[in-house]
Amino acid sequence: MKILYLNNRIINEVLEKRGLDKEVLIDIDKIPDYSFINEEQALESFRKAIIDNKVFGVLYDVDVDGLVAGKMVDEYLRSLGVRYFVYMSDNKVHGMNDKVVEWVYKNNIEYLIVVDAGSKDIKYYNELQNVKVLVLDHHEILVEELICNDKIIIVNSCYEGSENKNLSGSGVVYRFLKKLNYLNIENRNYESWVGLTVLSDSCSILDKENRYYVKYLYDNYYKEELFKNFTNYGSLESMFNFSVIPLLNSCIRMGETQLAIDLVTITNKRKLKELVEQARQVQKNQNNLLQEALNDIKVIEGNSLVVGRIEDIYSNITGLLATKLRGKYKKPSMVLLKDDNNNYTGSFRGDKFFNKKVLEEIAGVSVQGHEQASGVFIESKYYVEALKELLNKIIDRYNTDDYDYVVKSDEYNIKEVYEVALLNEYRGVDFEKVYLKIITNEIPEIRQYPNVTKYRYRGFEVVDFLDEQISFKDGYIIASPGLSGDSVVLLRDRE
Repeated sequence: MKILYLNNRIINEVLEKRGLDKEVLIDIDKIPDYSFINEEQALESFRKAIIDNKVFGVLYDVDVDGLVAGKMVDEYLRSLGVRYFVYMSDNKVHGMNDKVVEWVYKNNIEYLIVVDAGSKDIKYYNELQNVKVLVLDHHEILVEELICNDKIIIVNSCYEGSENKNLSGSGVVYRFLKKLNYLNIENRNYESWVGLTVLSDSCSILDKENRYYVKYLYDNYYKEELFKNFTNYGSLESMFNFSVIPLLNSCIRMGETQLAIDLVTITNKRKLKELVEQARQVQKNQNNLLQEALNDIKVIEGNSLVVGRIEDIYSNITGLLATKLRGKYKKPSMVLLKDDNNNYTGSFRGDKFFNKKVLEEIAGVSVQGHEQASGVFIESKYYVEALKELLNKIIDRYNTDDYDYVVKSDEYNIKEVYEVALLNEYRGVDFEKVYLKIITNEIPEIRQYPNVTKYRYRGFEVVDFLDEQISFKDGYIIASPGLSGDSVVLLRDRE
């Protein structure tokens, strides 16, 4: 995907308003060379386990990042011809749990590799008898927690002083496998898969290494059989974020873990097509469950946060429910359910202002995950006060303009707007979608379709995904430029 926008006047003003320099948008052409703490010991340990013909186990984590990270280790071990087993929890539980321990013993696993999770599961590792553990993770951890001994080695990219704290879990795994030097894994198109996880795990898109992986994905996605089952209407960002990633996540949420693993590891064209159809049915079932949950959920709206309470039958879709509430109420959201010990667990979906750091300031609230998407645990004795504090909290959302650049309709420059659409392909954490405020007094031709309304003006067209129609008395339209084939489309996708 060719990037041309460094001299674009709209983009230059957007960068200035966001306090960014042009330098952040310059792409790198190769992965930077650096190492993580404990990396050398981990490489030596892995190589020795191969030589000693150990039985390996690979614990996939329960999201797309964990799925891809597990895929890479799975395929690497298969290429080496070693004996190994794979496992993914079917109840959306991250990291170690009693079922994983049971699986380890059942299969006589001697060397357990935990990907995209597990940095803080030391208690479980110490209890495993005659099992060595290698953790390849990217979730927040202190340097002193990066254990490295004869039994447990933790390699983690997210610590103070790391070269890339924003790397995905799959990025950590890919860099590790590259350094093993047993096989030429560059020829496997794994950099495309890492790019997928940068998108799915909401990693910082301003990090140059992360942008490298996303650009590699966009330039090489057609080499992967799975991705050929999805339609690119011009915007690859939309194809992956709204088609590929949700489909994989739905299989994981609905307990169809083997289907999820098969989707990313099987390459037979005919078989894969069948699997995608199965996954689409699973996604349909998930959406039905989601609608049922939205009808049953009890919602309290606070000043800056919405909190929903659900029954445990919806425990696997708390993150999806939180995302839906955030969209409906235009506020960060939290969805909680009571566990067997009367404590509260669930998911949080925030924004750059009301994020994980805000939750961690509340007494009794524990958070694991990412800044704007994480799991939440509230101990029962703190619940009432914590909830009250969260709902009463007022967050100052400074610099929250609904647009980044004002353009008059008679000055509308399609080439400049097209380059903004290109830039929006790389939107994500730390660089949100660019919106334009178009000043116009024109009355458009309105065309109504089943799921969208289109407003056609002389120089441009707005595609509207919102329920309420544009009010023409305001004299402006706020929309985000997006790609449509080889052209650009203006999307009205938020108020």
